[in-house]
Amino acid sequence: MLFADIKTLVLKQPDDLAAIIAQRLAAEEKRKADERERIRAEEAARLEREAEAERKVREAAEEMARKREQEEADRMERERTQSAIVEADRKAREQQESVSAQRIRDEQAAPTATARAADRVGALIAGAAKPLTFDEIEEAESDRGIPSDDGTRLTLGQINALLAPVSISVAGLSELGFEPAQQIKASRLYRACDLSAICRAISAHVMAAAQVEVA
Repeated sequence: MLFADIKTLVLKQPDDLAAIIAQRLAAEEKRKADERERIRAEEAARLEREAEAERKVREAAEEMARKREQEEADRMERERTQSAIVEADRKAREQQESVSAQRIRDEQAAPTATARAADRVGALIAGAAKPLTFDEIEEAESDRGIPSDDGTRLTLGQINALLAPVSISVAGLSELGFEPAQQIKASRLYRACDLSAICRAISAHVMAAAQVEVA
């Protein structure tokens, strides 16, 4: 209480009593103001703590949502990649199967085509009065399925080993119309797919020479 000592105060001089009352009222007002400030500060601190807690909860929720979105995006990307790999593998298998099927068809058709070409070459040889040119041989073999160049190369030595005991030179091959597909240093490389045509050209040339000799 501000005036618990009222019995003593009433004995004071009026001026002194007024000063004491004013002093005590000012002190009480200051105490109340300090109390209000303390309460206000505590309330502000409480609100700030609550706001900070809410902010952290909101950030945690947003971070969790971002992680879920990223995980979903990663999953979809993995699925797309896996699908692309499966599709590429499927197309590769289909292409391989198509090439294999075409190779089988070519191999099955080759004997018949070769026989037709041989008949035509033989007919030309039978009536030839001079050696056949490579262009004439190629024209005679137009019905034959010529294998495509797969990049395999043969040296002149390998060709002669396959032709043994017959042999031929670079100049001889050139005269028949076969030029090297590639040259590495001194080695001249010929297309392996031309080997059968080389054999037939040599055979046709030899047979034509024999016909000329007989004539």
